[in-house]
Order: sequence, then C-alpha cells, then structure tokens
Amino acid sequence: LPTAAIVERAGKPMMQTGGASDQIYTQGYKNIFCMFPRASRQLYNTVEYFASLQPAPKSIMFAMANDAFSKTLAEGAIAFGKQKGLPINDIITLPENITDASSLVNQIRSKKPDVLLATTHDQNSLLIARQLISSHVDVPLLYLSLGPQLKSFRDALGNFANGLFFQQFWDERSPYKDAIFGSAQGFASYYGKHFKRDMAYHTASGAACIVAYVHAMKAANSLDPAKVREKLAALDVESLYGRIKFTPEGDGDPLHLGSTVGQVLKGNAEVVFPEASRTAAPTYPAPTWAQKRG
Repeated sequence: LPTAAIVERAGKPMMQTGGASDQIYTQGYKNIFCMFPRASRQLYNTVEYFASLQPAPKSIMFAMANDAFSKTLAEGAIAFGKQKGLPINDIITLPENITDASSLVNQIRSKKPDVLLATTHDQNSLLIARQLISSHVDVPLLYLSLGPQLKSFRDALGNFANGLFFQQFWDERSPYKDAIFGSAQGFASYYGKHFKRDMAYHTASGAACIVAYVHAMKAANSLDPAKVREKLAALDVESLYGRIKFTPEGDGDPLHLGSTVGQVLKGNAEVVFPEASRTAAPTYPAPTWAQKRG
C-alpha cells in the first residue's frame, strides 16, 4: 500500500504479485497493477464452480477464521454467491487459531450442508479435517481454502485427503499458451534448467509480470511510463499464468486471474475448474470417510 502511493506520485507503472488487500485498489491509484484479484474477489471461480454443480447443492455453509485475510476472502465469496443465488444458509466465525473444531463439527452434523467452504490456514484446515474424520461426519463437498495444496498436508491425511477441494492459483500442467515461453509447461522447464529453488505459483506470477511489461511495451512501441501504463490497463493476452487482464482499478480480473478450484485426486493436487485450466475432472460428491477408510 505505501509503495502504491509512491509510484502514483512518480507517475510510473508498477506490476506486482502479492499485494491483494482491497485497500490498495480503492484509493483511486492508476499506476499499480497486480496479478491477483483483490482479496474479496479471489474466490469468484469457486463460487462459479458451486453454481455449476450437479446435483445442485441445497445448502452451503461458510466457516471463516477470525483473521483479516480469511474474513475478507469469505465475505467476498458470500456476497458473490448471494448474487448468483446460491443457498448460503449458515455463516460461522471461528477463532483465528483453532485448538478445537468440535463446535463446527457438531453444526455440520446437525445441519448436514451439501457444501462446506472454510477459509482457514493450513494447520486450522488440518485440524478441521481430522476432527470430521474422527467424528465420522461427512460433507459431499469439503473445501478448505488452504492446506490440501501442500504435499505435507496430503501426506498427513493419507487417503483421507482424496476428494478435498481447495484454492489453487496456478499449475504448470494447465494448458496456457505464452508468447515468450511457449506454454505454462515451457516456463516450468525453463525455470528447472536455470534454478534449483522449488517453484511456487509466486514464481510463475512474477514471471507473468515481466511478460505483461513486454506485451505493453511492444503495444506502446515505447518505454515511456505513461504510454506503457495505458497499454497495461488495456492488456488482454494469454500467458504462462493464464489470461492477463486487469480491472479498471488495477487488480487482476477475478475470473481470468482469480484462484482456480483444486481437488486432491489419487493423492495429487489437481485443477478441476475452470475448464480452461483443468488438469483433471472433478469428483463430486466426494467419497465418504468410510469409503476412504475401506
């Protein structure tokens, strides 16, 4: 947020891949651009997926940890879900650091939602999953925003991790085309040849920032900051990270650059929605804990 004010005064465009607070994009700044949507819009693709489910869910429960990011994430998805007419029947606020999820488990047992979306961090997500398993309480679609994308999380749950849904920003296997690297996989291969550090989605989104600059500079036929800024604002191109397109306020388009929907299938983190990003077909309803235990 402080940097956004600096580049605004300087009249220089800035591409970045991390600052997603809504506050950055509600100050009227014209020079800040982000590869992510603002936090309140990051789960738009998740809501679109819920709206596409067959059979359609009759009840959706939200559980949000009481921290700024988790609450903003959930509140944005709830507002968009209500616009879409989704049956959001219960909204539960959890402690920022959960030591016992039995109250949530009891509400799930009582109300039997078809979908539970929990905006929780990794350890909280693991605790919720473990207590649902030990209590034999099933949810046809269990979505934990953070946790299942990590191999350590999947290893901790073993076969019980299969079928869990989660927030996923990028996968090198997604069928994206890129003018510089050829494809998402082409970028991953390039990175693997030149660097030893493990690649994360931040790596790919950082590279996409440079790709965006290149497209904008070519379109402007100039390095003049004002001209490059205008072309960034109008950019609409496919890249290794997905389709680069920004809102008028500069954050990423919530459908083109928002998080995709991931699911654990056969122990692997797969992208199941939207179809343009898919690495595997989703399984819904997910198997029950008893079926996984079998």
